[in-house]
Amino acid sequence: MDGWIKLHRKITESAIFSDPDLLRLWIYCLSRAAYKETTWVVEKQEVLLQPGQFVTGRFALQQDYNAGVAPRKKIKDTTLWSWLKRLESFGNLDIKSYNKYSVVTVVNWSEYQETLTSEPQQNDNKLTTEPQQTDTKKNVKNLRTISTTSTTEPLQDVWFRLTKKFIMPSNLLDFFSKLKTNGYDESFCTELLQEAFESAENGSVNMRYLEKIRDRWIADGISSRKQSQEEKARRANNAESKGRTEEVRSGSNPPPSKFAFLNQRNRRSGT
Repeated sequence: MDGWIKLHRKITESAIFSDPDLLRLWIYCLSRAAYKETTWVVEKQEVLLQPGQFVTGRFALQQDYNAGVAPRKKIKDTTLWSWLKRLESFGNLDIKSYNKYSVVTVVNWSEYQETLTSEPQQNDNKLTTEPQQTDTKKNVKNLRTISTTSTTEPLQDVWFRLTKKFIMPSNLLDFFSKLKTNGYDESFCTELLQEAFESAENGSVNMRYLEKIRDRWIADGISSRKQSQEEKARRANNAESKGRTEEVRSGSNPPPSKFAFLNQRNRRSGT
């Protein structure tokens, strides 16, 4: 995900601000919400989302919320869902639950997120001095650079992009959860998943194949598809060089001729 969300200053006056867990969940909801009309595919069914809406479920919410969190601090899926319902009771969200997913709507999305603020910022800039304006431009440029280069696509989004399925199987959830518990971050998991799908011959990825790639990456100190390609190229070059070396060695030591015994007899007789 990329882009920006707005957070109104009056949030400090709300009940959410006094609860760190609810505040984190609220910011997560704002970050997940669509900023324009879009279509998601859930269990082979298209779901049309309006600005301010997103699709989730208990297990998907648990995975996203607990990403990068220490095991002892992870929150259960039932607890997270109760917090989500609490935000709904506050009037921040509207939740419509279906058989295998829920559509969450951020209430008053357009009021807080779609209002343009460029003109007030321009008016404020007129009051500043020229050096301050220059510094501001540099800072904005730096922020844009950072946001472009350091954004990591969430694992759940990568899964949906590759499979067009919203719910990741429980065995894969456990697989990636154990990786994160062992210190491997979200970026490692997303790169590993994409590597598996891109290199699979039939486009189908199973646990044994994922585990094989995981073991190879860990053994070789690989953390991205780029490093994996570089390692494959290095091994291919080494194999090619080794093959050429073997050819040279075999060429410098030809097999003995079937007439070698005649040469030996002649040397003994002095002829």
